[in-house]
Amino acid sequence: MDAQAWLEDNARFPVPDGEFACREGCGFCCTYPPKVDDDRLAAIEAARGDTPTGTDAHGNTRLALQGGCGGCVLLQDRRCQAHENRPDHCRFFPFHIYFGREVVVVADRVCPGIAPDDADRGPHEPASRYPAWEQPREIEAAGRDVLTAADPEELEGRARQAREAHEAVEAQARWADDWREPAHAVEDHLETAEATPRAWQLATEAFQARELAHLPTTVIPGKQGFEWRAWRIAEERLHRLRFDEAGRTKLVGTAPVPEAPEDDLAPVVAETLAALAELEPFVGACMHHVEQGRSMDEAVQRRLADVAAGLSLHADLLRAEDLPVTTAWLRSVYEPEFFTLETLGEWL
Repeated sequence: MDAQAWLEDNARFPVPDGEFACREGCGFCCTYPPKVDDDRLAAIEAARGDTPTGTDAHGNTRLALQGGCGGCVLLQDRRCQAHENRPDHCRFFPFHIYFGREVVVVADRVCPGIAPDDADRGPHEPASRYPAWEQPREIEAAGRDVLTAADPEELEGRARQAREAHEAVEAQARWADDWREPAHAVEDHLETAEATPRAWQLATEAFQARELAHLPTTVIPGKQGFEWRAWRIAEERLHRLRFDEAGRTKLVGTAPVPEAPEDDLAPVVAETLAALAELEPFVGACMHHVEQGRSMDEAVQRRLADVAAGLSLHADLLRAEDLPVTTAWLRSVYEPEFFTLETLGEWL
């Protein structure tokens, strides 16, 4: 069985209706250091010589970033210099496979090539001014096409491991007579979700990193092209930064440090929170807390608070950038952080 057949039988694709087309001059997916196996690295080096790499906390080999925090070492003028031998992350992006209670394929909306088929098209509206590398395709069809490069045996192994982990945590909670279905807990607590002080502090900590590589980043389709942007909180101000392939930064401007919302969540934040809470990765993030001994109600409340704080903070970032605070824009700038929540499942 090939990967496409395995995904057809075992995975859901909860992606939006619409089209996907990789846009020239964007290259934002190349600001992540991708894992690279020995065979792929050997092919890259056979074509272009020694290629700088690093090792992450889990012992995985990753391609290095220029200047330690810019674009991938294979990137030049926002074009990959080893496109035929690029690592799997680069082949799959903006699609990610999540292994939880079930297997789902999600489309990372930070990519301006994702064009939802509705009125709120977010960053794709300005991005559509720039040429595409390829003919636009339906988002789900594009995801199925690029993921054919995955190893079906690896997919099956990861799915089985994630399923067994979730079953074990649920069984333990049932044994303790402390189990609730995640969807029921979300339904009970969604309307009263708030950005608690704990969650707000956690959300802002990421913006206080000293190194660019550890700061939240995004891509903004501007009038002169795609801008790679980062934000840092320092000296009691929000610093808006632009960075390039070499890892050089330029201060674009500053703004007041966002403050935690004191009242109910803004409608656009509440709407986006409800959408994200339906995703399987949100369930996996709650199950992570259940594994640590919390009840499902406690886990859901904490995760709703975490996401509410992150969304509220990113709504303020959009305002600082003078960008529309809509669900599409909010998901675009926040989803890369949402997908890094600690989870009982895992990503490919």
